[in-house]
Amino acid sequence: MSKVFSDFSQLSKSLFKKAPDQTDAKPAPAPVKSTDAEALAYFKRPTAKAPNAAASSPEKAQIDALKAEIAALKAANAAAATEATRLRNACETASAALEDAKKEIARLKGTCGQLQGDLRKAQASASEPREGVPGQQTDGSVGAPAPGKGLLAVPAGHAELFPGETRETVIASLAAAQLAAQQGGRERRAAILADVLRANPSSGELERRREKIKQIMKDSGYYTDPKELASLGIQLISGRTHWKLQYGDVRAPIAKTPSDFRASLNIAADLANRFF
Repeated sequence: MSKVFSDFSQLSKSLFKKAPDQTDAKPAPAPVKSTDAEALAYFKRPTAKAPNAAASSPEKAQIDALKAEIAALKAANAAAATEATRLRNACETASAALEDAKKEIARLKGTCGQLQGDLRKAQASASEPREGVPGQQTDGSVGAPAPGKGLLAVPAGHAELFPGETRETVIASLAAAQLAAQQGGRERRAAILADVLRANPSSGELERRREKIKQIMKDSGYYTDPKELASLGIQLISGRTHWKLQYGDVRAPIAKTPSDFRASLNIAADLANRFF
């Protein structure tokens, strides 16, 4: 019966023969032949010609010109893009402002219409007869006309020494009368005068002038410079021993040298009362 081997390791070493070493034989290089003819042929071979500098100079100039033109076009393009952006932003801003203006116009139109409606209502209400209105009877008949403007009309031919002198004087007189009526127990008169004074407030010019002339006389006692007094409309006239102060149709003499400070205070109060 034959023996079965599972791999080559079970075989006897005698079955294997060592093969002889074989080396590849390389052919010897061919001897280099160097002859004079080959050397001459090497140096006589054609070579590349050097470029003609004179021939390439115009082409180089054209290329440089084209490059410069391209650079200029790029710069112009960038500037145009920047300007376009600026104009676009300005256009957007103007559009927004226009929309705001349209809204404001619409609002003002609405306000104007509302005011016109209020005016028509007020005119219609004013044309209707009302009870207790001066110059109009309760039955609709017209009585004495009411003053057109202000509390009183300035009499014809009356010259005021400052604007509103007549009105301020009347208001001051009404204020004094209202105080007297209140202190005297005349309640209805005091109430009416108080309403009139509230409807016709004083500008304070009369009182300001009173305080101004008092201050002038307190500071100097006697006065030789007419500029301060002239600002109040007072004319300073020099006499031999006295000054004469002329205010409208009122003339007040004062001594050039008052006796003391108290005399100056008395003179100041007297002038304020006589002039204002």
